[in-house]
Amino acid sequence: MVEAISDNDNSKAIDDKLWEYFENGVQVVWHIFPSRQVVKVYTAPLHNVSCVKKMICLAAPALSAFEMTADQIFKV
Repeated sequence: MVEAISDNDNSKAIDDKLWEYFENGVQVVWHIFPSRQVVKVYTAPLHNVSCVKKMICLAAPALSAFEMTADQIFKV
C-alpha cells in the first residue's frame, strides 16, 4: 500500500488508516511525504524505517524484489 501524505492531512486519521491496513492483511505500507521528501516504510503499525535521498526503500515482505531510493520516488 502506498499513500501520499500532505501537510494538511490529520495525523489521527493517518494513524487510524495505517492500523486498518494492517488489520486487513496489508504487509507493508509506504507513507510518502512530498513536502519533506521522506518515505516512511511500515512493516507493522509501530515499526517503520524512514528513507531519504539515496536510502533504499524496500517493499518486503509483500514484494521482496521491489526497491527504490527516495530520490527515485521524488525524481531528484
